[in-house]
Amino acid sequence: MANGWMRRRSLLRGAGTAAGVPAAGALLAACGGPPGANSGSPGGDRAGGAKEPATVVVHSRAGTSDHSAFQQTRIPLFRERFPQIEVRYEDIPGGEMRTKLLVLAAGGSIGDLAWNGTFVGSHELLARGTFRPVEGFIKADKFDTKPYLTTSLEAQRHQGQLHGLPFIGHFGCNAIYFHQDLYARNGVPLPPANADWTVEDLVDRARKIATSGNVAGFVPSTGIQECGTAWLRTFGGDLLSADGKKCLIDTPESLAALQWLHDVVHKHRLAPDYADARKEFENSALATIQSTLGLVAEFRLPSSKSREFTWDVTVIPKGPGGRRGTMGTGTGYALTRLSKEPEAAWEWLKFITNKESGIEQVFGGGGSPGARTDVWNDPRLLSLNPVFGTMVKVFGQPGPFHAPHNTRTDEINKAVDAALRPLWDGQISVRDAARAAAEATNVILAQPL
Repeated sequence: MANGWMRRRSLLRGAGTAAGVPAAGALLAACGGPPGANSGSPGGDRAGGAKEPATVVVHSRAGTSDHSAFQQTRIPLFRERFPQIEVRYEDIPGGEMRTKLLVLAAGGSIGDLAWNGTFVGSHELLARGTFRPVEGFIKADKFDTKPYLTTSLEAQRHQGQLHGLPFIGHFGCNAIYFHQDLYARNGVPLPPANADWTVEDLVDRARKIATSGNVAGFVPSTGIQECGTAWLRTFGGDLLSADGKKCLIDTPESLAALQWLHDVVHKHRLAPDYADARKEFENSALATIQSTLGLVAEFRLPSSKSREFTWDVTVIPKGPGGRRGTMGTGTGYALTRLSKEPEAAWEWLKFITNKESGIEQVFGGGGSPGARTDVWNDPRLLSLNPVFGTMVKVFGQPGPFHAPHNTRTDEINKAVDAALRPLWDGQISVRDAARAAAEATNVILAQPL
């Protein structure tokens, strides 16, 4: 494998240009990036290719359940195939990711691969030229991108070209976890494994638990980034239009979703408030919660208190008209414009996003499965929990992510959550909260790229 890699490197160097690494100031000078930003030629930003041995620096998100720890356990396996390539991770706290990467890029000290996901300002980073296309590598290797989930792959695309690959992806924050012991203790039927149920069925089950025991029945997750949007779409609404130019949170369908979320606590009394649902669930004080399927992996970790009871998970119930909310997301690594070892970085990128890594990260506590259809349909995952197959049967492909046209995803999510907070506290009406959220969003949408 090593000799084959070296031969391919020689071919790629021949296909590149003689341009040097662009200056850091030029890198962030304009939304379109520096000259040559759209060149797909592997090694096109350097004169002679990487020297041996190569060291690949990866900027990942800190935290065991945030994938970095698991991925580093794969490095010895990678080195068996590519002993001349070192891989070094430099983790960044999630809340600092966008700013830190921009600072590193501006200072010329960014590594080779950097975290690039739907919700960490990635569209802004792409637009600023922090990353470079990998289309040349894909063409040279005849690399098949078809197994990747469409929406997850799109998170790596800018101006028609891929800049990276996703190592994780899912169908949205639309998994419903239930504490089987609490359901059994209160004589309440479990949610159906085949997901043949409605939002009314969910409320009915949760109400029986909340009124018959000293525990809460259900707490929805209201953060608009993923979980709140899942409910908007379940009721036929949405946060943004498909072109990312208009806020839709004040449409009748979205208002119905917000009203339902409000009523869960303030009318049906399924829980005392919108508290830390996961913590309450793991403490056996809450019977039902909402999240992504990443918790299937995280609940397997030795530190999880969920190991002390029996739990299971199904797909979000049907809303009016039989709709269910799905919004696919994707997180991966993009090749940085200033990479010193682009060929070696490409090899690690392919490895950490391949089928085996995508399956093993679930068993290794690394969150959601890999962003590939062959991962989600693999018998090993289905034997762990059939919900992975159920999710695919229900949706086929994840729903689209509607990015704001000016790339200001983070700003919009924060503004909407702030506008809706008084609603969850029971201080204002649904209509007033939605109006405030729409006004704040439209102000942001009117701003430039």
